[in-house]
Amino acid sequence: MSSELYIIQNNLFDFMVNPPTINTASFGELFLAVEQIINEPINTRFWNDIHPDIVRVSKALYCDGHFGAAADKAIIEIETKMRELFRKYKPGAWVPKDSDALIDALLSDNGLHQFCDTTEKSGQNYRKGIHQLFKGIFLAYRHPNLHENLPCTQQEAFGRIVLASQLMFVLTAEVNP
Repeated sequence: MSSELYIIQNNLFDFMVNPPTINTASFGELFLAVEQIINEPINTRFWNDIHPDIVRVSKALYCDGHFGAAADKAIIEIETKMRELFRKYKPGAWVPKDSDALIDALLSDNGLHQFCDTTEKSGQNYRKGIHQLFKGIFLAYRHPNLHENLPCTQQEAFGRIVLASQLMFVLTAEVNP
């Protein structure tokens, strides 16, 4: 880094004259580089690793700076997928309106959705952990937003979207016991 700064210094200032003067062409280039960095769009590289269903509902909002809406849409998409799965496993049955009951029906120890091998203790623990993770995320992020608009920073939205993606991958995984 220091070598680059030395090069910039030599290009930016003309030390051959006394007193040294500024090279206006180099200054202009530096100004344009700083402007580009400041105005650079939000880094969207992480979307390559996000579940496609979450990308579909959240990416455009996030990239436009609507971080709270992007995070909310991601969590809502999880709930939508859970309802679809319930209908798949229990056609014609009443779909629980409460997300807590829906999570229990799909992901509890005897839940309808088989997303991991539970023949071993590690699989049983994983299932319990995922069940609790779903409950916690809905309690923390979905339910409060049903009652009021809560602020959400870019960093908070990023975390929620990544969590939603992880949950969606669980919902789209199927393991035959």
